[in-house]
Amino acid sequence: MDGSENMQNMNNRKTRQKSRRRGLRLFLLSLLFAALLSSAILAAMTVVQRKESRYKYADFFGAAKTGSIDVLLLGSSHVINGIDPVQLYEDYGITSYNMGGHGSMLPSTYWTLRNALDYCTPRYVVIDTYMLEKDFRCLDDAANDGDPSTSVEQLHLNMDAFPVTATKIAALNDLIASPDTRRSFLFDFEIYHNRWEELNADDFRRLSGTDDRNSRMGAEIRSGVDISSEAPAPVDPSLRFDAPTVGEDYLNRMLDLCSERGITPILTYLPFAYAQEKDFRAAHETAYIAARRGIPFLDLIETDGLIDYGTDMNDRGHLNRSGMYKVTAFIGTCLRSGTDLADRRGDPSCSLWEQEAARSDTEQEEKELDPDSLYSELLDLYGTKNASWLITFPAGSELLHDPEAMRLLSQLGTPSAVQQAAASGGPYFLMHDGTSGKTYEWSGPAQPEPFDTLLGSVTYIGAPDFQAVYLDGREDNNLLDMEEHYSSDLQLLLFDNADSSVLTHLCFEAKGLDYEMAQAD
Repeated sequence: MDGSENMQNMNNRKTRQKSRRRGLRLFLLSLLFAALLSSAILAAMTVVQRKESRYKYADFFGAAKTGSIDVLLLGSSHVINGIDPVQLYEDYGITSYNMGGHGSMLPSTYWTLRNALDYCTPRYVVIDTYMLEKDFRCLDDAANDGDPSTSVEQLHLNMDAFPVTATKIAALNDLIASPDTRRSFLFDFEIYHNRWEELNADDFRRLSGTDDRNSRMGAEIRSGVDISSEAPAPVDPSLRFDAPTVGEDYLNRMLDLCSERGITPILTYLPFAYAQEKDFRAAHETAYIAARRGIPFLDLIETDGLIDYGTDMNDRGHLNRSGMYKVTAFIGTCLRSGTDLADRRGDPSCSLWEQEAARSDTEQEEKELDPDSLYSELLDLYGTKNASWLITFPAGSELLHDPEAMRLLSQLGTPSAVQQAAASGGPYFLMHDGTSGKTYEWSGPAQPEPFDTLLGSVTYIGAPDFQAVYLDGREDNNLLDMEEHYSSDLQLLLFDNADSSVLTHLCFEAKGLDYEMAQAD
């Protein structure tokens, strides 16, 4: 081989090496481009996804990994607005998660439980049986006597946060008849890609994991007051279903599943104002199923005196804050006295509940400082743990002619004292000391002996034409505004438990059927 051939071979090798390097570079660039494109698409999908499901389940997956969820709460929006996991933890040491879904019927609830059990095994499952009478399976079926499109839309809350697994696919195949609709749950970018005009800052915070999240372990508190709600009329307790329903079939599937997994089920039927004969029949059918299987049933819709329908309903179908507080307290007492559940307060593995309890308390304090109305302010004070507050109204206040406001006050104080205020024409004084848990209350003209509170020594004077709340005997230090707001129908003060300072001083004056709110100086 002569020198020219050697040179040619060397050139060929260099050419091949350059070609390989160029090919490798192009391959790596292609991989980088694909990775960047995939990241961009994933980011876009993350941003445009609706956040309701992630908001609800933000804490579920983390809590499930620690094995610290002792109770799952299942059902419709009656459960979402009816049982508060934070209250169950703070008052009873019970760790729970609210898995309720808006409009969730028993087939949907069954699959919510199946999905949840892929990640945790609770000791107890509380199942509310509202809509047990429904006799169809597919939410988009014409047999759906509600609104099929709304039922499908509501299912996203309980499905979107769960990854695509065999369980989720089975759920969608069972609940959704339309292949196109099923695909929208598996590849939700198809239906969310047109949300660009709706995006806000919280959508983009999802990328960093700092987006808003539910602070009540899946529950939601409503702060409205439906003053028109009345207790539903019960029906003959012997009335049940005439024939088995699809809802009943799926309830039995849940009970069988619990039995297989060593989980104790507890059935409930939570209260609501628009309950009709079919709802009472469903409650009676639930009682029959529970008795036949030997499991507990808490029939709260037929428990006399549990809630006040005139003050405890946000609307005729959903409980508000005070209604939720009472129902949760009832269930918490039953769980604490009727089970062997440990008190998990202080357990390091349950720190998530501690954190969310503190966060929800902060959110509640912010709502109290910026109320929507007199009704919502009185409602938000109900059941608060650490707040200290003072409420007064003068003789002749228009509140005396407002039965709903008086009923709300009777929940904060005592019914007899409020009735006495109404009978005497006022004035009225109510103070709650959040540091000691003590409540002080007087109706009609009164000047009790000074009493000790977080503020120091308090002297109250309730005269027919004057009210005063003096601190440490100093008559130049009246907490009430008896100048600019002398004629206000109610004065309300919130205090900081840490330093006893006044956080806010609100004055309400009746204006027709509503109240005008003002901030006192």
